[in-house]
Amino acid sequence: MHAMLLTGFGGPEHLRHTEVPVPTLEDDEVLIRVRAAATNRVEIDIRRGLSGLGPPLPLVMGPDGAGEAVAVGVAVKDIVVGDHVLPHTMVSCGRCENCQRGRDNVCRRIRILGSTMWGCHAEYVVAPAHRVVKLPPELPFEVMAAGNKFCTAWEALAVTAGLRAGEVVLINAAAGGVGSCAVQVARHLGARVIAAVGSAAKIDQVRANGADEVIDYGTTDLLERVRSLTDGRGVDVGLDIAGGALFHPTLQSVTDGGRLALIGAHAGKMIEIDLTDLFRRHVAVMGCGRWTKAISQHVVGLLAAGALKPTIFKTMTLAALNEAHALMSDRTVNGRIVLLP
Repeated sequence: MHAMLLTGFGGPEHLRHTEVPVPTLEDDEVLIRVRAAATNRVEIDIRRGLSGLGPPLPLVMGPDGAGEAVAVGVAVKDIVVGDHVLPHTMVSCGRCENCQRGRDNVCRRIRILGSTMWGCHAEYVVAPAHRVVKLPPELPFEVMAAGNKFCTAWEALAVTAGLRAGEVVLINAAAGGVGSCAVQVARHLGARVIAAVGSAAKIDQVRANGADEVIDYGTTDLLERVRSLTDGRGVDVGLDIAGGALFHPTLQSVTDGGRLALIGAHAGKMIEIDLTDLFRRHVAVMGCGRWTKAISQHVVGLLAAGALKPTIFKTMTLAALNEAHALMSDRTVNGRIVLLP
């Protein structure tokens, strides 16, 4: 099968479009023909050896994909050949205490598709049947591959931060893959959405996604503008997708007693925090980003109903993954890039 194979850590020259054997199938697994796969910024960190996940090489990356089941193991009961399916990014064991409590996103023996096991940037991918989500046949594969980040946003906003109707939320990096999904999720939950982007070119698209206010933090003081928009009160929930220099203004934008959900650190993962500010203002800072299978099933329903619609920036061939990485590195992407194997 054709695959994009990561053969070493460093620059894009370590990504090779090549032929590899079709994965073999265990009794409890499903072989999926990948019809669409979305790119993810975590791939850049993995390729550069900065993810901290210690992925085995060679590796097929790609945590987000959708396709059809073409073979099933003899022990598989709920998936049949021809089903449209999504391999869940978080491959849990199904047996540990967290899995038994419905917290399969923090499984003690979790593996991650495209990070610690081969992923979707290939013609075929294998996944354990208990981590495969069925898709309605009318839901386009491209929509589900790109829309998988709605699961990330839903876990962060609806579950971890507990965002409620009538609250105000600040979402930074709001034009990217997770950010564009988070804006829609926040609107769906009934919140007032303040979105932050890095350039004026991204404002219109973020407004089209449903943001009530959009701040270009490249030319405007983010904290000052948030306070102006909220009459000095601040926001109930902050969603920090970028980290680095955006962390502190996002944190300071959160009102006393508010919540900050932290989901990424591509702009910088090492920062200093004034702990006294946190406990004096009763601000909760919560890490998040991994979602359960139940969340995936819920998001599939919302996508099928048209309640959520992913922003697809560009559709490319699998062999163009290097070009997709360049676009993500330049931060010119609004939404998601979809690869068609």
